[in-house]
Amino acid sequence: MKNVATAAVKASRLYRELNAYTVKHFDSLHEHMGMMLAVHYAFTDRSSALLTVQTLISELTALHSRADKLETSSSKIFGGDKSRVRKLEDLKDAIRATEDAKSCAIKEYERIKV
Repeated sequence: MKNVATAAVKASRLYRELNAYTVKHFDSLHEHMGMMLAVHYAFTDRSSALLTVQTLISELTALHSRADKLETSSSKIFGGDKSRVRKLEDLKDAIRATEDAKSCAIKEYERIKV
Protein backbone atom coordinates (compact mmCIF):
# COMPACT_ATOMS: atom_id res chain seq x y z
CA MET A 1 0.00 0.00 0.00
CA LYS A 2 2.91 2.30 0.85
CA ASN A 3 4.49 1.73 -2.59
CA VAL A 4 1.20 2.54 -4.37
CA ALA A 5 0.83 5.76 -2.37
CA THR A 6 4.44 6.75 -3.11
CA ALA A 7 3.89 6.07 -6.82
CA ALA A 8 0.68 8.13 -6.75
CA VAL A 9 2.50 11.08 -5.12
CA LYS A 10 5.33 10.87 -7.67
CA ALA A 11 2.82 10.69 -10.55
CA SER A 12 0.97 13.69 -9.12
CA ARG A 13 4.22 15.72 -8.95
CA LEU A 14 5.14 14.72 -12.51
CA TYR A 15 1.69 15.72 -13.80
CA ARG A 16 1.92 19.06 -11.97
CA GLU A 17 5.35 19.70 -13.54
CA LEU A 18 4.03 18.67 -16.94
CA ASN A 19 1.09 21.05 -16.56
CA ALA A 20 3.47 23.91 -15.70
CA TYR A 21 5.51 23.25 -18.86
CA THR A 22 2.34 23.01 -20.92
CA VAL A 23 1.07 26.34 -19.60
CA LYS A 24 4.45 27.93 -20.34
CA HIS A 25 4.40 26.70 -23.94
CA PHE A 26 0.75 27.61 -24.42
CA ASP A 27 1.55 31.19 -23.32
CA SER A 28 4.20 31.55 -26.02
CA LEU A 29 1.87 29.91 -28.55
CA HIS A 30 -0.89 32.32 -27.55
CA GLU A 31 1.42 35.32 -28.06
CA HIS A 32 2.45 33.96 -31.44
CA MET A 33 -1.16 33.51 -32.53
CA GLY A 34 -1.99 37.07 -31.47
CA MET A 35 0.92 38.41 -33.47
CA MET A 36 -0.04 36.35 -36.51
CA LEU A 37 -3.55 37.77 -36.37
CA ALA A 38 -2.13 41.29 -36.49
CA VAL A 39 0.13 40.31 -39.39
CA HIS A 40 -2.84 38.83 -41.22
CA TYR A 41 -4.82 42.07 -40.80
CA ALA A 42 -1.82 44.10 -42.02
CA PHE A 43 -1.48 42.00 -45.15
CA THR A 44 -5.22 42.20 -45.76
CA ASP A 45 -5.09 46.01 -45.54
CA ARG A 46 -2.08 46.09 -47.87
CA SER A 47 -3.79 43.78 -50.37
CA SER A 48 -6.94 45.88 -50.30
CA ALA A 49 -4.98 49.11 -50.86
CA LEU A 50 -3.08 47.55 -53.77
CA LEU A 51 -6.33 46.33 -55.32
CA THR A 52 -7.74 49.85 -55.04
CA VAL A 53 -4.68 51.30 -56.81
CA GLN A 54 -4.84 48.69 -59.56
CA THR A 55 -8.57 49.25 -60.06
CA LEU A 56 -8.12 53.00 -60.34
CA ILE A 57 -5.27 52.57 -62.83
CA SER A 58 -7.43 50.26 -64.92
CA GLU A 59 -10.36 52.65 -64.76
CA LEU A 60 -8.09 55.52 -65.74
CA THR A 61 -6.81 53.58 -68.76
CA ALA A 62 -10.39 52.88 -69.85
CA LEU A 63 -11.35 56.56 -69.44
CA HIS A 64 -8.33 57.69 -71.50
CA SER A 65 -9.23 55.18 -74.19
CA ARG A 66 -12.83 56.42 -74.33
CA ALA A 67 -11.66 60.03 -74.46
CA ASP A 68 -9.24 59.25 -77.31
CA LYS A 69 -11.96 57.47 -79.28
CA LEU A 70 -14.35 60.35 -78.72
CA GLU A 71 -11.76 62.91 -79.80
CA THR A 72 -10.98 60.89 -82.91
CA SER A 73 -14.62 60.54 -83.87
CA SER A 74 -15.41 64.20 -83.19
CA SER A 75 -12.41 65.39 -85.22
CA LYS A 76 -13.82 63.63 -88.28
CA ILE A 77 -16.96 65.77 -88.09
CA PHE A 78 -16.39 69.32 -89.27
CA GLY A 79 -17.49 71.83 -86.62
CA GLY A 80 -17.89 69.11 -83.99
CA ASP A 81 -20.97 67.81 -82.30
CA LYS A 82 -22.10 69.62 -79.14
CA SER A 83 -23.13 66.43 -77.39
CA ARG A 84 -19.75 64.84 -78.15
CA VAL A 85 -17.94 67.93 -76.90
CA ARG A 86 -20.00 67.79 -73.71
CA LYS A 87 -19.28 64.07 -73.30
CA LEU A 88 -15.58 64.75 -73.85
CA GLU A 89 -15.59 67.45 -71.17
CA ASP A 90 -17.39 65.09 -68.80
CA LEU A 91 -14.79 62.41 -69.53
CA LYS A 92 -11.97 64.87 -68.85
CA ASP A 93 -13.60 65.78 -65.51
CA ALA A 94 -13.90 62.08 -64.66
CA ILE A 95 -10.25 61.58 -65.63
CA ARG A 96 -9.16 64.41 -63.32
CA ALA A 97 -11.22 63.02 -60.45
CA THR A 98 -9.86 59.52 -61.04
CA GLU A 99 -6.28 60.86 -61.22
CA ASP A 100 -6.80 62.54 -57.83
CA ALA A 101 -8.27 59.36 -56.36
CA LYS A 102 -5.37 57.34 -57.81
CA SER A 103 -2.76 59.63 -56.26
CA CYS A 104 -4.51 59.41 -52.87
CA ALA A 105 -4.74 55.62 -53.17
CA ILE A 106 -1.04 55.39 -54.05
CA LYS A 107 -0.14 57.52 -51.03
CA GLU A 108 -2.28 55.29 -48.80
CA TYR A 109 -0.69 52.16 -50.26
CA GLU A 110 2.81 53.55 -49.71
CA ARG A 111 1.86 54.41 -46.11
CA ILE A 112 0.59 50.88 -45.47
CA LYS A 113 3.48 49.25 -47.32
CA VAL A 114 6.11 50.89 -45.11
